[in-house]
Amino acid sequence: MVRDDHALKVLSRLLVVLMTAALLVGGTVSLAATDGGAAVAKKKCKKKRAAAAKRKKCKKKRHATPVTPPAATPPVTPPPPPPSASLSISPTDFDFGTVNVGESSSPHTFTVTNAGPDSSGSLTTLLGGTDPAFYATSSDTCDGSTLASGSSCTLDVNCQSVGVSQGTKTATLTVRGSPGGLPEATLSCFLTT
Repeated sequence: MVRDDHALKVLSRLLVVLMTAALLVGGTVSLAATDGGAAVAKKKCKKKRAAAAKRKKCKKKRHATPVTPPAATPPVTPPPPPPSASLSISPTDFDFGTVNVGESSSPHTFTVTNAGPDSSGSLTTLLGGTDPAFYATSSDTCDGSTLASGSSCTLDVNCQSVGVSQGTKTATLTVRGSPGGLPEATLSCFLTT
């Protein structure tokens, strides 16, 4: 019986050795070798991870180079739209000639026309310039009116003496419309005794 137990033990040890050898030859590591192999495998993984991390850092550095965007092109400014109303005055200058002190010249008619495709805004007429006091409007169908496309209005203006002043007197007749513009006419006369 003792012999059988001893033979059984020897056989079981032999079986363990054979199985271990078979496992080693087949590429599988025994339990004892697994601990040592795991440490080696961990070191290899760490090396691979470190190498991969370096490659990623290198890639990041290569891609981290700032890319200069193309120069911005300035926006294209569209041309201004054509005026919807376009006012003109005729004549653009007028000389009333010589006027005696204490008298007035004959009135002259100025015509304002809207050549634009749309109506003008409400019109305002104004005598300005150097000597506006020497001119007067005797009739004005423009001031406060609105001109439709192709329509016109008129102003009658004359040169008049003021006091005893003599010499050349100039002024500007302006018609303002928004839309429409600011057409002007230059006025002149010569006062004498």
